[in-house]
Amino acid sequence: MFSPNQQRQPSSSRSDAQSTTRRQAKEDHEKYVEKLINDHIPHFANLYKKKNGNKKRKLQENTSTGEGSSSLGFVGNNESRGYNTSTSYCAKQVEFLIFCDQHYAHRPLATRHQATGDKLLSFLYHKVINHQLRKPGTKHIEESNIDNNEGFDEETIKTDVIQKQLSYSTCNVYVSAIVDLWNYQRFMCFNNTESPGTKVITKLLKVVRMREANNNRENNVDRATTSISNGYTTNLQVAAITKHLHNNPEQFYKFSFRNAIAFLMSHYLLLRGESVQNIEFADLQFQEVPKVGAEGTYPIMMIIFNQGKTNKFNKTQTGACMCNKMVEICPFMALSFHFFWRWHCQKENFPNMENNGNWFKLKVIHSARPQSKSSEKKGKGKEPERIADDSVVVDDNGDDDESSDDEAYGSAVQNPLESFISKATHIRFMKIAFNSAGIFVTRKVTHVPRSCAAKMADLAGVPESQIQRMGQWNTNTITNAYLDSLPRQFMRVMAGFENDASYHLIRGIEEPCSDLKRMIFPWVDYWRDRHANNAVNQTSGSADSFLLLINCFKTTFLQDAAVMMDVIPEHPIWKHELFKTQLFLDFQSKVKSHITTNNEPESSILARFAPEVEQQLSNINHLLREFNERQRQSDQAQRQLQQAFNNVISGKQQLNLSVRLDHGNQATETTATIGSSSATNISNTNTNITSPPQHPSENTHPLVNEVPAVDPTPNTTANATISLPYTNEGIPVYKMNRQVATVTDLWDEWMVGRDGFWSIEELETKWGTKWRRHDRKWFNIRKKIIDAVNDLQKDLGLSASSAISVLQGVMNARHWSLDRLGTELQKGAYFSSPETKRRKLGLP
Repeated sequence: MFSPNQQRQPSSSRSDAQSTTRRQAKEDHEKYVEKLINDHIPHFANLYKKKNGNKKRKLQENTSTGEGSSSLGFVGNNESRGYNTSTSYCAKQVEFLIFCDQHYAHRPLATRHQATGDKLLSFLYHKVINHQLRKPGTKHIEESNIDNNEGFDEETIKTDVIQKQLSYSTCNVYVSAIVDLWNYQRFMCFNNTESPGTKVITKLLKVVRMREANNNRENNVDRATTSISNGYTTNLQVAAITKHLHNNPEQFYKFSFRNAIAFLMSHYLLLRGESVQNIEFADLQFQEVPKVGAEGTYPIMMIIFNQGKTNKFNKTQTGACMCNKMVEICPFMALSFHFFWRWHCQKENFPNMENNGNWFKLKVIHSARPQSKSSEKKGKGKEPERIADDSVVVDDNGDDDESSDDEAYGSAVQNPLESFISKATHIRFMKIAFNSAGIFVTRKVTHVPRSCAAKMADLAGVPESQIQRMGQWNTNTITNAYLDSLPRQFMRVMAGFENDASYHLIRGIEEPCSDLKRMIFPWVDYWRDRHANNAVNQTSGSADSFLLLINCFKTTFLQDAAVMMDVIPEHPIWKHELFKTQLFLDFQSKVKSHITTNNEPESSILARFAPEVEQQLSNINHLLREFNERQRQSDQAQRQLQQAFNNVISGKQQLNLSVRLDHGNQATETTATIGSSSATNISNTNTNITSPPQHPSENTHPLVNEVPAVDPTPNTTANATISLPYTNEGIPVYKMNRQVATVTDLWDEWMVGRDGFWSIEELETKWGTKWRRHDRKWFNIRKKIIDAVNDLQKDLGLSASSAISVLQGVMNARHWSLDRLGTELQKGAYFSSPETKRRKLGLP
């Protein structure tokens, strides 16, 4: 008796006949498929996996057939899709063409393979929606192509079949592929029918979707595959993944830092696996970003992308990340360790930056272990030699990770550092890391960091717009053309900081000495000097920014290494002579002492436990800085005026005064010149102008007071002009100060006056609206702010200074200008009632 899992062994002769027949059927089928592709879809000819070379080929125009040369215009569309989509479309269009040969053989050859709505409906009904799945890796061979099908037993025929029907998404891809075939036929002008994607097809797909949902429920399909539990959600899980990537003794730690930075770049920049594989040295940029609401700056690492799945036209896109609070998942740490391992431990040559062609195409995530070759040095100068004991012995037997499944065309690249890792290699080390960390992942392994990091940001309260900007999802015109594509909030939250004021790295308190920093990446200083002095054949902004980033790594690498020695103590990187020097050991002890004491700044503690108080203190500091700046400018102007006055009094300079005096209805303009002598020349010019009587105080409150800066050197002439401009009706001319940007300054201008001018309140009292005929809009918006200050004093019993501080706090919290505040007050959004005032302004 045979068990159910056992199969009856056929005789040797019968087995040989079956294998021969099946092999011949496969060969005939491949030839038949190749002919269909060359005749009907020649732009896919180079995607077809031929029998004698089961390797992927680059997508390129077909030049092997005459018809292929006429479809060059359609090849660009396939290139913009991406390799995986094109191969999927090719396979499904071949199935459709085979179906047309079988079911429409009676039709003329000219219309037999045309993609129409009725053919697509018949194809979906007979071959797709009820079709059972094949095992992965098996080819589609119709049973009718095998002549002696009866020679196979039933078990052999069903070997390649899984008892499961195609899903809705797969059926939808079939429809898209056939519509793409119709587009090609329309492009080639031999199909003038309407699009096959009709409403009937849409209804059929809805039925398939309902059937799939019912089958999943009846068959108890795992529901976690599409939930938030599919992947990781915490930084501790991210740390567990990177810990495995760093501790990789199976391959003698050769690719540990390379694999870690590939994962962390996908995580922090929301990148697809293809985008990570294509990152080059020229894409790495460095920038110092000022803190918002606090003093100081912090470094960020920017990545430029001009290629990828959704970017086939060299469109510039950017992403950025910053130092992480947890050193084991810090992207700065991972990349700096990766470069140190390559350039110091494996003795890979530092990029020759004589011209862009030498280093622009070098991959950050390279495919194979580079060979240490002495590259030719062109130009002036000589690159500094390496440290004597600069290498770490690494066994070469661990290179199996690359040689097994790299892309076929990768080996054709002369420089191995310009070839990227294969998708299979990327998937393998990512899957192993997820399994070791206990992370549940079902599919799209290289895409998991992109999706999980977006979920983590959403759970942390990052706005959706910030996540979209980082992941390049549905970016609009303002993001593409005007913004810098740096979602600061997303970057801070993913790095473990709530805001810029809380940015503080304990391991970064201690600054390494210059002697210690000169021991790592010494070639940076050499190339920076060459580029600064234009002693290279070609300079570029990419080179300057890349060298700035590596120069920043001189500090961050040492700070991170002092902590990472306890995280991955078994890694062979610590065998390097740098970590045995007394300079590094002393620096390490200082860093550890800071970590032990955990000296967190008071601003970070206050921002964590009392964010509102911290915000108010930040606003006060901002106001104090503005006040000090205005005071400095006022003192400087006063000193200049005093110097000019002293020069006039001493007789070194002369002063010309032009004053207009009103006597009744007669206006007299008097000009006086005070020179170096004691004599004074006065000339009177009388002009009859009808003018109303003026208040005596008007003579001491000029509307325009122009005193030019005076050079304190003797024997020069300084002119000070004091004029009172009036209209023909005797009304003063004045425009409100455009430099006023705070509520405090606006209140001073309104109640007291600025720079010796009359106050706005006094102008309103004496001349009404006549003085501001050309300044009405500016006046009306700011009057709403003054009215709001008065309302707060009247309704809530606040003092003038308190009311001004409340309104200034509203402006600062919402990043409003005076125009925006006045506009909102015009809408009545804040001061409709006393209760609304208190609620909107957060008052008790």
